[in-house]
Amino acid sequence: MWYKLAYLSFAIGLLGCKGDNNSDIDVRQAALDNVQNIIIIYADDLGYGQVGANGQTKILTPRLDELASKGVNFSQFYSSAAFCPPSRNSLLTGNHTGESQWKRSSDMFGEETTIADELKALGYDTSIFGKWGMSLADDDAAQFIRDTYPLCSNLSQDDMIRKLPEEFINNPFDAGFSTFVGFMQHRDAHVHYHDSPNTAEESTPYKPYYENVRQDLYQLIGEEVKRYKTTADQYLPDLIMEEALAHLRKVKDEKFFMYLASPLPHAELVSPPETKALYQQNGTSIFPETPWTGSHIFYRHVDEPRAELAGMITRLDEHIGWVLDELVELGIEDKTMVIVSSDNGPHMAGGINDLTFFNSSGGLKDGKWTLYEGGIRVPTIVYYPGIAAKEDPTPIAQYQIKDTLMELVTQQVQPRSFLPALLGTEIDALPYLYWQHYYDKRDEPLYEKPHTLQAVRKGDWKLVRLEPEADATTNYGHTSLELELYNLADDPAESQNLVQSNCDITRELIDILNLYATPENFISPIGDFGCGE
Repeated sequence: MWYKLAYLSFAIGLLGCKGDNNSDIDVRQAALDNVQNIIIIYADDLGYGQVGANGQTKILTPRLDELASKGVNFSQFYSSAAFCPPSRNSLLTGNHTGESQWKRSSDMFGEETTIADELKALGYDTSIFGKWGMSLADDDAAQFIRDTYPLCSNLSQDDMIRKLPEEFINNPFDAGFSTFVGFMQHRDAHVHYHDSPNTAEESTPYKPYYENVRQDLYQLIGEEVKRYKTTADQYLPDLIMEEALAHLRKVKDEKFFMYLASPLPHAELVSPPETKALYQQNGTSIFPETPWTGSHIFYRHVDEPRAELAGMITRLDEHIGWVLDELVELGIEDKTMVIVSSDNGPHMAGGINDLTFFNSSGGLKDGKWTLYEGGIRVPTIVYYPGIAAKEDPTPIAQYQIKDTLMELVTQQVQPRSFLPALLGTEIDALPYLYWQHYYDKRDEPLYEKPHTLQAVRKGDWKLVRLEPEADATTNYGHTSLELELYNLADDPAESQNLVQSNCDITRELIDILNLYATPENFISPIGDFGCGE
């Protein structure tokens, strides 16, 4: 096989196989050659430290922990962005945020080729279940829906399957998927029970009326997006997972690519009673709790936010177990690669308020919405039977997944692939990893704290560029010159800014930032910043 020629002597001679012999590699190669199906399980706001395999002690994640012990657990794996839509775009397109056509939440998905496009062209069944999250509502069509139907789950079967007007701009079919059940827009995926009353006047604290949130999921029927009727008692993450398992049973004899974009554990905070009960004693949370009375888009009142979040993470873990067990039941476990990752770091929304109680970032700095390590370093595990189990410390980004999968499928070396790491060999990181973060706080006042604007990692060094303070009259991040430099080998918590004591390194990394400091990215280049003065 081509891998043996391309990697075997190279891995032994240059990369050092750490004691592996030829027979070990042949066994691993045979296992990799047997893989024909791919499942990406993509969590929503799962923090690096919220998984037992990464040190979590209060939240139960037994299936993830088992998967990490049997597969490759990447300890320095990065999401592509600090919040939901651009991360999902980069995952599917293989473009980092400086390259992608997606620049802001109000942008369209773009015309980039996706993993699903390429695999579909190669004869794969392509499906997505869960949070698509990258569509825009057409205002005129959305108003038609609001005028015609209440935004709640009282639609008839005929209503459900009727062709909608062009309510959404860009849907999963446009990105290469043939099957979809889930949330079209990211805001709708904040809600896990569609039990909203018909009007705001009927709203109650625990069953609120959700303004500007679509009640019901959506589905692809052919090329068209249509409503998928839900009922008030359905926990939507469960429903989505059940649809995914049903599809697995349907395509078990085909080659398939399935993207399971779970809405867990994103706020709002609500878990099924049976998982929340794992974190209760005599009906009361085992954690110190401060009730959440609801605000902004997270309307539902929550008496025990920590127990709910823990229950949601454990439910996600159970869902992963459902998938793994179904693969065994269908007899296709040995032919299927499973990748588990998260779109960004942990959130503090809906009543959580801090990252310290659960050590959600695993000792890293900050969380979602920033380009510090806690915002972009995420738990990531790759597993298939026969893989070389290990913890891999190589710095890798999610936008490398597309090349990795295409190298696996086409047997043609791809520039950003980390596939050799799955054979148990060490690999070199890319020359650098890049991120940028554009988010207009005028559009989303919930997140008003200053944010990071750009970041680059090269080797152990990471340079972070900060945006100006929140100001409705400021062009976001346009002229920011505040820089922070960290050595992640010595200081993974990013506590000591070394920018003034390492001017040469700072200037080298500024040159990389300036490659993407363009009008299209809404960022001005950095000139002389006065290092060492």
